[in-house]
Amino acid sequence: GLGASPSEKGAVGAVFLVFTRVINPLVPPLAMVTSQRTVAMLGALLQSLGLVIAAVSSCQLHLILGIGVLCGNGMALSSTNNIIIVNQYFKQKVGMAMAICTAAMSVEGLILPQIIKMLVTDLELSTQNVILVYAAICAVTTVTGATLMRPLTQTTAISQTEELQVEKVNPMIKILSLIEWSLLKQPYFLFILTVNGIFMTSLLLSVTELGFVTEARDFSIAEKANLFTIMNASDIVMKLAQGVIADLKVIKKTF
Repeated sequence: GLGASPSEKGAVGAVFLVFTRVINPLVPPLAMVTSQRTVAMLGALLQSLGLVIAAVSSCQLHLILGIGVLCGNGMALSSTNNIIIVNQYFKQKVGMAMAICTAAMSVEGLILPQIIKMLVTDLELSTQNVILVYAAICAVTTVTGATLMRPLTQTTAISQTEELQVEKVNPMIKILSLIEWSLLKQPYFLFILTVNGIFMTSLLLSVTELGFVTEARDFSIAEKANLFTIMNASDIVMKLAQGVIADLKVIKKTF
């Protein structure tokens, strides 16, 4: 819709994947130095700004900056921060709590494709305007959610901030010092890290490839919307099933 070639889309997707993976280790210490609400707000704003830049883009560099860098960083901040928050609030049935959280995000995927279909087919908006509307929806929902978030405790964030002010330590140096680098020496951690990285990369690439397939088969906007709605409906069921499996005693004992 933005006139980008398959190679340009591939480059944007590659940058997006890189930034979603690189920023992840920085999220927990960033939340400690600032607060989880601050991280949530930053992630929401980056994603919204990235979509706006993509909507008004005139070259591949703009798409790389908007979708690859800003949206990639924003998604990494938001998703990792959400995992930390959920794990703080739930000690039992953590798997189901995470499943409900991720399934709720897929509910959005049920609705948004139909909204986009209505904007394109009924209101006949241009691709740029549709992306701007989508950016506005994302901004309202994500920023509002981040604003309403109530941390379980603010003691860590406040103490870390005060420590930074007293010692006058560079925030980036402080963030890097809080990362558990020793985990890189543990084979079990490296195995989990590798498997998770492969899985997430495959998942994101499959979404990109699905877009190429629908374009190659000349799917209409309505057909694409219905396809993504059906996929997200199936995704909700599978995520809830994963939550049940994750809470099984044999799974907990093994992992």
